[in-house]
Amino acid sequence: MSPVLHLIANQEIAVDRRLVETLADTSAHSCGWAVVVEWRSPERLGAPVDGLPADAILLMPGEDLDVADLPGVAPATSVPAVRFDLRDRALDPSQILVHHLRGLALDGLPRAIAATIAAAAHPATRVDYGRDPDQYAEWRPPTSGERPAAVGVLVHGGYYRSTWQASLMDDLAIDLARRGWASGNLEYRRPDRHGWSATLDDLRAGVAALAHLPEALDVPLVLFGHSAGGQLVLQLAERLQSDRTLPSVTLAVSLAGVVDLVAACDRGLSNGAVKVAIGGSPTQIADRYREASPSLFVERSAPWLLVQGTDDSSDLIEMNRRLAASDSLGRPELIEAPGDHFSVITPSSAIWGQAIDRVTELLVPHSSTK
Repeated sequence: MSPVLHLIANQEIAVDRRLVETLADTSAHSCGWAVVVEWRSPERLGAPVDGLPADAILLMPGEDLDVADLPGVAPATSVPAVRFDLRDRALDPSQILVHHLRGLALDGLPRAIAATIAAAAHPATRVDYGRDPDQYAEWRPPTSGERPAAVGVLVHGGYYRSTWQASLMDDLAIDLARRGWASGNLEYRRPDRHGWSATLDDLRAGVAALAHLPEALDVPLVLFGHSAGGQLVLQLAERLQSDRTLPSVTLAVSLAGVVDLVAACDRGLSNGAVKVAIGGSPTQIADRYREASPSLFVERSAPWLLVQGTDDSSDLIEMNRRLAASDSLGRPELIEAPGDHFSVITPSSAIWGQAIDRVTELLVPHSSTK
């Protein structure tokens, strides 16, 4: 019998119910789950939540209230609970919640369902590295129970905006754990709300917290970043190589990375996201762009692997090709194969299979010395 996800939605949300139910059914079934969708009045949204005949709960209460303020909600449930809001709003701090996805509109419902199922089917340990709600990582040891072959730290993208969250990398985190790795899916304060320096500080602090876990000691450390996260892990890898308090980065893997921030800014990619994230234009703050954009690095000390789908944005394809052709950076290796922007973080895709196979090959010399 399939596990069951119970979706409880406020009946006053202005949305086509049939479409919500279809999206929920399709998304749950693609993960091997069944789904029950229940539309409740605002007065009944919270009662009962604990004890539902379900293996996971997804709540759509509307944007006005925190879940803990709903009548009848227990402080914790016996199964994972996730909140999803169509519009953006402040993070819901209710202890009942494992995640709160918001601001993704109705297109984000499949992502919310996938995150809820991942939390239930492949639970992770939360590792807090700061006091802000976004300063945490989700740690998954190898599913085999054995010593990890490597530690993979995952940095999500989303063009540096707070709308997108670490759940984007759930599938890769789970895939790595199945392959005998330990994975740390890293959340961090995004620069649109907290500034560029806060983002960089969080990445370093998050990696430090994970690298010092007992299970992470003396095994290769690999950084995986997707999209904007691809740029972040390349910059982070160089920064960590000079940090003697941390293990060196064995490999930094950029998956469809935004590796030329000057071009991304000048071309206005994603409605000017880079200029907002960095805090100005390349002419206004040239030093910050030189420190951040892999295309402007004059050398590198960490090994890189670039992975780019040929069905992705032409801008990303060409900037990754230019980076791979850089003589001063030693012509970083580029894997280019069919796939769109999200194929590179989809475990079932051919391009991810090719990428992780190459990563495994590159780790052999390091693993044999441990």
